[in-house]
Amino acid sequence: MMFRKIIIAGLVVSAIFALTAPFAVSASRPPYAFGGGESAVHINNNSTAASSELPTHISTISHEYEYGAFLGTLTVERLGRSVNIYGGETMEAMNHGAGHFSFTGLHHGNVGLIGHNRGNSGFFSFVRLLQDGDIIRLDVGGTVRTFEVFMRTTIDDNDFSPLQQFGDNRLTLVTCVENVRNQRRIAVALEI
Repeated sequence: MMFRKIIIAGLVVSAIFALTAPFAVSASRPPYAFGGGESAVHINNNSTAASSELPTHISTISHEYEYGAFLGTLTVERLGRSVNIYGGETMEAMNHGAGHFSFTGLHHGNVGLIGHNRGNSGFFSFVRLLQDGDIIRLDVGGTVRTFEVFMRTTIDDNDFSPLQQFGDNRLTLVTCVENVRNQRRIAVALEI
């Protein structure tokens, strides 16, 4: 009985920690989060909590790729920009292109991508230039899908709600806001 209480208490503390502070960093999955930095947030898909206990923004989606693997390309027609996409929401992926949030869709649902806004690896610097109606093409595994931007906004760095599943096929791009450490710029596009 005591052992069970300790395990339950541990799960509760882990869940609270995961929702209010940087998420636990799994040794097998490199960390990254909206907050960035070395103590970054990572949502652990291998949670022992029942799926009904997980917050709605945490998905149990798993993908058959290795972190850092090349997944495809993202192209913004109007701006003439093309960015490579790599598996995982890691600093390493973002240093080479865009990182794919491993807990989001890849071939359907909400596809979440993250990239740096500035510097030599500012592959998502274009996100601030996006306009409603802009066309974005996503090529993953040779399958090309087309999306149209319909929303641009800023969110708190610990707000993962734009990455939850909404019952449609969409693309959510996330990057930092210049000189505002605790804000993230997002653009959302629906598949057309």
